[in-house]
Amino acid sequence: MKYEVGQIIYILKNKNLQIIPASVKEEIVRKTIDETIVQYVLGLPDNNQIMIEDVNDKIFKDVNTLKDFMIENTKKTVEALIEKALEDKEKYFNKTKEPVETNQHVQNDIKQVIMNSEVNKEQITSGEQ
Repeated sequence: MKYEVGQIIYILKNKNLQIIPASVKEEIVRKTIDETIVQYVLGLPDNNQIMIEDVNDKIFKDVNTLKDFMIENTKKTVEALIEKALEDKEKYFNKTKEPVETNQHVQNDIKQVIMNSEVNKEQITSGEQ
């Protein structure tokens, strides 16, 4: 990417999402027979300088592009968090349960009932209920 000396750029730190403005202090051009190499020296707010190729974070030429990038990233993160919550809801709370019959009977007819007295046995054998 090409920058202009004096241009302000913005570095979005991956580690803590801090935004650091930097000034392009110097453009260094090396030409050989085979190639042209362009390097930039950045001035940081703490008065330190760094070569742009040593920056391991995202660099933006303007705050509007930076803002759009951050909003889109935030949107994707929120959508991923919501999707995970919905998956967890299905996993933990929408388990398929076997239906429970509310009218279950222990016996199908009176002959399957355990009898404790001679009177009950006589009623079953004679057909009385």
